[in-house]
Amino acid sequence: RWLQNPAPGLEWLQVEGLLADPDVWALAAQGAVKTQLDVILKYLPRKRQTLLFSATLPKKVQQLATQYTFQPKTMNVGRSSLPVQAIKQTAIKVNAKDKEESLLDQLIARQGSVIVFAKTKRRAQNLFRHLESYGHKVELLHGGRTQGQRNKAIQRFRDGQARILCATDVAARGIDVPHVEHVINFDLPMVDDDYVHRIGRTARNGASGEAVSFVTPADHRLWQTLVRKFQITNNDSGRV
Repeated sequence: RWLQNPAPGLEWLQVEGLLADPDVWALAAQGAVKTQLDVILKYLPRKRQTLLFSATLPKKVQQLATQYTFQPKTMNVGRSSLPVQAIKQTAIKVNAKDKEESLLDQLIARQGSVIVFAKTKRRAQNLFRHLESYGHKVELLHGGRTQGQRNKAIQRFRDGQARILCATDVAARGIDVPHVEHVINFDLPMVDDDYVHRIGRTARNGASGEAVSFVTPADHRLWQTLVRKFQITNNDSGRV
């Protein structure tokens, strides 16, 4: 809100530190809020303490963080985060040309709200149009949309006006919609750790949820990497 109406004289405040939510850095790395972050940082003194906390630290976030820090120190505690055990994780073998048809089948077979993740803005846009043409109530979320468009999409999805949200990884962080029953990875993530953030949109607050990943022949090795890294033991391996 402050960005829409910057208060005069903010540069006079005795600000000595910056503490940013980890999701802010992740969204900025994808281009979603980088402009807003740049505006805020213009009002902060060059000499300041900047703290960044995150469950995971993908390379894009690390690269972005170095732009706003000076000789940063990194501290790692524990191992990489793992998916919530309440999430049933399934992989479905599918040819690339059949993915859209398989998506329609999955949406018909399931009840409740669904987030469909695609790896690019263009793919998410195409899926949005495809599902809309079949009469599905669907919204679109990616880093190329304006803040107002993103807010409207999230609100319609949260209120149940849209059952399906087509999104890129910009939606995997910082969005809390408690009633998401299903996550469908139309495309596997380009960054391993984004898998955890994606499927973490379901099974929130003690609820159960299901995550389905489409695995093409070209994706098989990447899926096996995810299985090993995140100890995916309850996936339906008979279908991959």
